[in-house]
Amino acid sequence: MHAGIPSDHGGFDVKQGWLAQLRATGHEVVDCGAHSLVPDDDYEGLGFLGIELNEPRNRENAPVISAQNGRVAVRIIRTDEELMIARSVCRVLRLGAVNKSVEV
Repeated sequence: MHAGIPSDHGGFDVKQGWLAQLRATGHEVVDCGAHSLVPDDDYEGLGFLGIELNEPRNRENAPVISAQNGRVAVRIIRTDEELMIARSVCRVLRLGAVNKSVEV
């Protein structure tokens, strides 16, 4: 089985674990990024879209991380990234459903 697994910085550690487990069981897996744990790199180069971040809010994982006078509001949506990655991997490998209650 050949699969690619992506993540943003929030799911980086989870993705690394999944990559190791899948490779250890003989699956060919491609790491689609992020390739390092640099939280600020998720939003680089988005100024042309009018996105400006409030860096202190971004570091605090505040609900809204956009600059107060920016043209675009950037909101953080809480999710269980480990569950989402697990479901994606199971779909790719056709292992069936993964169920877990999401705590946000």
